[in-house]
Amino acid sequence: MEFSFAHFSDVHLGPMSGRAIFNDFALKRLSGGLNWFSKRRGIQIIEIAHSLREDILQHQLDHMVCTGDIVNISAHEEFPRAADYLKSFGSPDRLSLVPGNHDAYVKIPFEIGWKHFGPWMNSEFPYVALRKNIAFIGLSSAVPQPLFRATGVLGDRQLNALAVHLTDLKSKGFCRVVMIHHPPLPGQTSDRKALKDATSLSEVIKAQGADLVLH
Repeated sequence: MEFSFAHFSDVHLGPMSGRAIFNDFALKRLSGGLNWFSKRRGIQIIEIAHSLREDILQHQLDHMVCTGDIVNISAHEEFPRAADYLKSFGSPDRLSLVPGNHDAYVKIPFEIGWKHFGPWMNSEFPYVALRKNIAFIGLSSAVPQPLFRATGVLGDRQLNALAVHLTDLKSKGFCRVVMIHHPPLPGQTSDRKALKDATSLSEVIKAQGADLVLH
């Protein structure tokens, strides 16, 4: 059975306002905001995000996958705008999302942040989205980190549940696609940006099998 999908990540929707930095102030937000104004605003251009969407949609694919970092500093005003961007891809059941470290830049209430992502991801991870003969398995490695850290972690509960899902889905004949924001293998990036339990994740995948890992 033929199945086509697109994978994109790290959209970092701009532009960012000064209000986003200073409302509900956090030192890490200030650091990230200054970084955006000094470096990222010339790279993370909203027109590029719109062009990306138009390019994906013109191919009329079966599904779309986004592996996180939709926002920049988890400012309150960023999440409704991110939801509007995701809505512009069409019906929510055609796009699966997992969060990135910028989507959990600082700790915020669920109702203000990730609740806006509800149509595209289940807040209980790992979650499974079945599309034809494909099973998209969403993991969340996004947890708030100290200043100047962007590490991710899954934890034993997610890893154990992932092993169960992989085994069960294989027995049912599904092609298993694992989605995660952080690099899934040890040594793929610096310690500052790494997945802390990458070794454990790689052991689960080696033992239970997966057909594709997107990050």
